[in-house]
Amino acid sequence: MKNIFAIVFIAAASVAVAQKQVVSAYNANKSGDYKAAAGYIEEAITIEKAALKDKTWRYRGEIYLNIANDSALVLEFPNALWVAKESYTKAKELDTKGNYEREIITGLGLVQTTAGNQGITDYTTENYTGAAAKFDLSAEVAGMFDVIDTMAVFNAGTGLTTAASTQPCSAKKYVDYRVGSTARQLAMPEIADQTSCIWTIQHRRWSWQW
Repeated sequence: MKNIFAIVFIAAASVAVAQKQVVSAYNANKSGDYKAAAGYIEEAITIEKAALKDKTWRYRGEIYLNIANDSALVLEFPNALWVAKESYTKAKELDTKGNYEREIITGLGLVQTTAGNQGITDYTTENYTGAAAKFDLSAEVAGMFDVIDTMAVFNAGTGLTTAASTQPCSAKKYVDYRVGSTARQLAMPEIADQTSCIWTIQHRRWSWQW
């Protein structure tokens, strides 16, 4: 009997700790202390009771989205957008009844648009590797909804090409990988000469019309 009571007590204590961390994360996020919120939510997901609730992951997604949009804090959390995407994806998996489907879709949509916008900023500031990664993330989220964001794919390829001049046709290969041969042919014709390839990629980056 004592063992049963001990097990029940431990379980109750675990639930209480998990709930406290999630609530603390929520409150810190709402007050704008995103770094503290991240600390609380990271502790929460290590506790099984909290990690099994979609709410925990929805809060985590929102927290890291806020971090991604904080120009100072994002330097400490450079993968914030990817963590947000991972969190909303996990929330979607756990929300088996679809009670928070709209909220989760909205969160993923914000990840997509934020990644795209930051990709543009990174590109214009000549952070081509960062731009490619952001455009790639934007395309990946779009793909979760069975949408091929060919502009994001193309921009990611352009960033890769500009960042790695030793691989002048990497954009063509990237587009081929992401959207398949039919869409690739629409995006960019076959080019045998590598010099022409890199010129065409850069030219089409600015002259693309949909």
